[in-house]
Amino acid sequence: MSIILCRQLPRHVITLSRVSCVALPGNNQSALCKVSRDSHRYKSDVIVEPDNSSVKRPIMPAITLGLGGLIPFLGPPLFMINSGQFCDALFHGHLVYSAVILSFIGGVSWGYSINHDVVKPTWSNMVYSICPSIVSWLSIISLGPINAYYALGGGLALTAAVDILSKGYQPWFKFLRFVLTLGACTSIYLMINLKLDNAKNLSERSSLEDNNGSTPEP
Repeated sequence: MSIILCRQLPRHVITLSRVSCVALPGNNQSALCKVSRDSHRYKSDVIVEPDNSSVKRPIMPAITLGLGGLIPFLGPPLFMINSGQFCDALFHGHLVYSAVILSFIGGVSWGYSINHDVVKPTWSNMVYSICPSIVSWLSIISLGPINAYYALGGGLALTAAVDILSKGYQPWFKFLRFVLTLGACTSIYLMINLKLDNAKNLSERSSLEDNNGSTPEP
């Protein structure tokens, strides 16, 4: 019986040895391995699991880019509130961006299911992953702007709830999903109200102009 120090034992069949490994504390990802050599081919008794501690910690690029993704959400409604003017271009751009982000969330779920051990690529998980894209597409082509916003906002909230309740995602990612979804849904709420207020103002102005035009001159 001999004792060796091994690093990051790969997950494959070990030839001519029976190995049992015990993980050592620390960040060196080492293991104390007892090796008993013989003339047969054995699978390892114990495989050292890869260190996933870095995944469990918040990933700064994901947090930074995620928060940056709120700028196209919150920028247009805040600009229109500040300026006191409704902009159709910003409104439709915001609507399309909402659909893109909902589709992107479906892509995140698709990739996570394929490359993760906890969330398996089952029929239910894969079908769920494409639903956000279908909802986004149908909302844009078949619904009016207000109803499309309702569908997209509902889709963002529903997918966030599913991700937060999922066992596969890390706590930091669930918190990030909550913050980003709250910001996105808040911007959608603001946009809906801005659109309805603008439609009301246009209707009142048109009605006033009609009344002035129909008033007979003395």
